[in-house]
Amino acid sequence: MRPVLVVEEAAADIADVPLHVRRAGYQCLSLTPAAMDLDVQACSLILIGAVGAEVSGERLLAWRQRYQSVPCVVLTGESPWICSESALRAGVSGLLPWTDLESDLIPTLQSILGASAAASPDAAVSNREVLSYTIDNNPDLLPLIVSSVRQRIVSWPFQDSIELERVTVALSEALDNALYHGNLDLCSDLRQGSGQSWREESRARRGALPYRDRRIRFQAAFDSQGAEFVIRDEGIGFDPALLSDCTQMQNLERCSGRGLFLMKMYMDEMRFNATGNEITLQKQRPVELSTAR
Repeated sequence: MRPVLVVEEAAADIADVPLHVRRAGYQCLSLTPAAMDLDVQACSLILIGAVGAEVSGERLLAWRQRYQSVPCVVLTGESPWICSESALRAGVSGLLPWTDLESDLIPTLQSILGASAAASPDAAVSNREVLSYTIDNNPDLLPLIVSSVRQRIVSWPFQDSIELERVTVALSEALDNALYHGNLDLCSDLRQGSGQSWREESRARRGALPYRDRRIRFQAAFDSQGAEFVIRDEGIGFDPALLSDCTQMQNLERCSGRGLFLMKMYMDEMRFNATGNEITLQKQRPVELSTAR
């Protein structure tokens, strides 16, 4: 398997990133940002670690445009390190906070590279692309994740011109639920009326424990058959069966349950884990009319 290229500063706080990569069974090359102008097409993945001001959002975007065929994973941290927003706008395949290095780095690499286990890094899944993002409770990042998905399915031969928008709505609702109902544990009743109580409480909880340190984990897998999206929060979960039917007359003016209703309507499959803090959505790729005859 082609080596993983790790870009980091020698004196970075997490300069042991190459060690983690090698322990997982991958070949590893390590460079500083100044050496990134060389040709990296021979690498299987670019992993950008704790780098400083030398790596701006603009430079990261230029790298992605130059090496579009090479997946890129970014570890984010405090300024002046690359922020999550810049990384998502640059179209990276993987994103996680450097504080989650120990728990999430190797699973992220394995999923993107198509390896089934650390012991067999050469196992690849052909014609398959994976996005793997771990983010904090920043609502500004959610539209950027949805945009990353749209870029990968916009060319699908949808027979209905608004099908792409339906997928967008379903994913937006799922991510919103993970943030507000999952990690921030907000009740839908706060959205009634002007929604001011909802906005104020969400802002307060984003900076307070235990909500502040919770993560949203998003993974999308695309292949010739379609796409699967897995969204997991770190909240206490819920029982979907206990939600009221938002289509019933007595519930029409309530906010609760509408997101799940739209997800079920717009996706081909929707299921939850036993805890209720992880949702899996599937969308089949439509068949080309010319090949369906």
